[in-house]
Amino acid sequence: MNKILYASIAVAVLLLAATVYFCIKKRPEGLSEVCVQEDWMTAVMGAMIIVLGILFAVMKLRDPALSGSDAMSYWYIAGFCVIGNLLGDYMLLYTFVKRVELYDDRVESVTAFGYVTTLRWGQIVQVK
Repeated sequence: MNKILYASIAVAVLLLAATVYFCIKKRPEGLSEVCVQEDWMTAVMGAMIIVLGILFAVMKLRDPALSGSDAMSYWYIAGFCVIGNLLGDYMLLYTFVKRVELYDDRVESVTAFGYVTTLRWGQIVQVK
């Protein structure tokens, strides 16, 4: 049953590496007039969730009686590790990739996964 925990830790590390690569790749160029992003504290909370999920799997490896000794307890811990990592990775993407940039001629909104929506100033009819 330890293989399940090792696999969940490996998946968590691979997802984290992919998230860090994506955050670096989609970093803003700094050419806009104004850039609005999420606060850095969201990234800290995401990192804490990732660490917590991995630590649960490591603690289960060190003490198999933790959270039960049946086979399903390993699956629960592995699932918590992967789901916690997915949530933490999304929080990192939300902090470092998602943003709204204002330019002289347009407004660009970038989602957490890097998709860009552009709106020209002439298309804006009313601001409430």
